[in-house]
Amino acid sequence: MKTIAYYGGMWAPNIGNAFFNMGINHALKKSLPDVHTSFIGDPPGWFWRSRRNSTDPNIMIDELQVDYVAISGPMICEEFEEVWGSSLLRLKEKGTRIILISAGCIKYDDEEYEKCAPFLEKIEPYLLMTRDSDTYNRYSDFAEHSYDGICFAFFSPDYLEAPLNIRSRDIALCFDLGKDYNVMEEYGQDLTRLIENGEWDNNNQHNPLKRSSRASRISDYEGYRIVRPFHASNPFIEKKIKSIILGYQPFRKPNCYISDIPDGYLNIYRNAKITVAERVHACVPAIAFGNYAWLMHGTRRARLFTRLGLDDITRRPVRIDMENLSMEKEKILGFLNATIT
Repeated sequence: MKTIAYYGGMWAPNIGNAFFNMGINHALKKSLPDVHTSFIGDPPGWFWRSRRNSTDPNIMIDELQVDYVAISGPMICEEFEEVWGSSLLRLKEKGTRIILISAGCIKYDDEEYEKCAPFLEKIEPYLLMTRDSDTYNRYSDFAEHSYDGICFAFFSPDYLEAPLNIRSRDIALCFDLGKDYNVMEEYGQDLTRLIENGEWDNNNQHNPLKRSSRASRISDYEGYRIVRPFHASNPFIEKKIKSIILGYQPFRKPNCYISDIPDGYLNIYRNAKITVAERVHACVPAIAFGNYAWLMHGTRRARLFTRLGLDDITRRPVRIDMENLSMEKEKILGFLNATIT
């Protein structure tokens, strides 16, 4: 029996990582029933922040005897070789095939490419499945097999167990990088009209959004409960210090939810009629469950929405054609089944 070791983790500083980690684990097992898949976390990963010596052996990866090793996320960045170099090269020497899955970049610029391209040439990935087309267009030639894919967090409905109860009148606000933006004060009527009637007037004029303590205290709006998922149960120390100094502690906001496991968050995004967030992976599961999402952040990682025709997500709430999403996921499962042998 062929074997795959899939590495994921870093859930505590960003629970959004769990959403695509679990999606990948689900997709691998569903598409490859005759392959033994083991989910192993955390990777040597991003603990370079803690000054780990990148040449040191990693006890959870370097001694593996598997046919494939898979890693995921926005790993194609300037730290790619520093984080993964020694381990992936050791595995390659043993004949292990390398899979980069749900892969993305950070900067999407030439400087990043010039640093990552030589390392990709060294490790010679067997399979590259990207989560946005820009990553695919830049790096597809470095792998034996490549696929212009989607973020595996879109598989959230496929692996999440049914909830014990369902609320039907929630609005989720994920502004966990600071105080809330005054989105309910400026756009509350627009949002409820969209939820109830499917109407959105692009010609409505609004003041520029800003963060405020007042916005952070709103607990309900015209019969809708405002819930606030906070994605970092244990943020990196520099973010923790900043949040304390600036008063961004999560439980100063009403209806805040924080956990170090993903299921509660996913149930929030499944139940909320609309999610407004500055986190990409707050919007991904919300959309995957068929709900509206609005991303209030200009991050380059938002390109994963462009892959599915959701370019407007940073300008207004959007939702997806669920049949189209289902077809995309089926094609991914078929490609995995045909490629990993």
